[in-house]
Amino acid sequence: MARWRLLQPHYLPCPGNTWTQREVDRVTGKQVQRMYPVPRLLDPKDPGDWTVKHNRDEGEVNVCYEGKGEARDIVFAGDPTPDMEPIDEEARAISKRFEASGQWKHPINDLPAQGGSYTDGMMADWHQQMANLQAAQPISAGVGLEQFNELQVTMQAMLAQNEALLKALVATPRRL
Repeated sequence: MARWRLLQPHYLPCPGNTWTQREVDRVTGKQVQRMYPVPRLLDPKDPGDWTVKHNRDEGEVNVCYEGKGEARDIVFAGDPTPDMEPIDEEARAISKRFEASGQWKHPINDLPAQGGSYTDGMMADWHQQMANLQAAQPISAGVGLEQFNELQVTMQAMLAQNEALLKALVATPRRL
């Protein structure tokens, strides 16, 4: 089994949850119907969404993967979120795998403890990524003097061509 209890409202992709668009085709005059899959809003505070009702004022929403839950659980597709509490061992193992991979990093709660801002945390991550890239691919020593001189000659030729083209455009009379 792989079952979770929702702690916060979620929009979850649930099989069979679709939105139907109906319109009349202008050419044939027949009704055309298209169905689009849409996520379902599940709110643990909404008694209409409860799958387990403890009493009149308390309940919970339990979700599961297809074929991995109880009959009253709501089936969803996709990955679990940090706001889903695992109910069984299989769900705990899946949740721990996502937590260990770093996919559940929260942009505000996971800020550095030394009191930085969100931007400081992003910059620190960016600097770390740059350091990793530089360590993996060392930067070449640069271009030699001979290659630089060739580049200068090429650039001067291009500038001369551009100047000649501009003069030709200005000298050409315009027809209206």
